[in-house]
Formats: sequence, structure tokens, C-alpha cells
Amino acid sequence: MPATIDLNDLIRTLVSFGYPELQKKQVVASWGKTSNYAQVRWSDDDYEINIRINKNVRMWHQAGLTGLLSHELSHPAQSGSGLKEKRTDEDVITRGYATATRNLDILGHFIIGAYILRIEQ
Repeated sequence: MPATIDLNDLIRTLVSFGYPELQKKQVVASWGKTSNYAQVRWSDDDYEINIRINKNVRMWHQAGLTGLLSHELSHPAQSGSGLKEKRTDEDVITRGYATATRNLDILGHFIIGAYILRIEQ
């Protein structure tokens, strides 16, 4: 992935086209250390949303990064604390940022660009 991709420009585009309910929120992304690919946190009033992206993700294609950010944006967009990952992935699919497929190992897979989420059924 080219180093010129600006996370916050990508988020502004996603919010503008796919997450209208977040348009009045302050959404900021940054690179950092996380135990997952990304983490999202938002304030109690839902105004400020912070997404931290694992530095190892920098090498992903823009399609994969778009999918990852879409997944993280779906958490506060649904206003659910502790929202189940599968429900979040279904929201991303509904918004058109992912497709669903099956694998022979009986795990559900949601493909978001080059980003594959494994969801146990």
C-alpha cells in the first residue's frame, strides 16, 4: 500500500458516502500499536470517535484498509457498546463495503476488500 494514503481523508470519504449518521461527529484515525488490526473508541455523547490502526496494516491495499475502517465505523454508527462483531460485519455488508462468502471449514467469512473477517457461527 502506498505510504501516501491519508487515513483521515479515507474516513471522510467513507463517512460522506456510507455513514451519514456520523457526518456531524469528529472522527479521527491514527497509526499505533493495538492487539488487533484496529480499535475504535467513542465518547459517551458519541461526538468524538477515535480509530487506532495497527502499524502492520500500513502494507495493506487501499481496498483492505477501506474495509477495516468501514468495520470500525459501523460500531459507533450502530450506537452499540459491546456490539457483536458479526452484527457489525452485517452492517458493513448492508452498506455495500463487503460481500459474504462461505469456506469449507464451516466458518463464516466476510470479505471486505482484501480484509477477511472470520466469524464463528
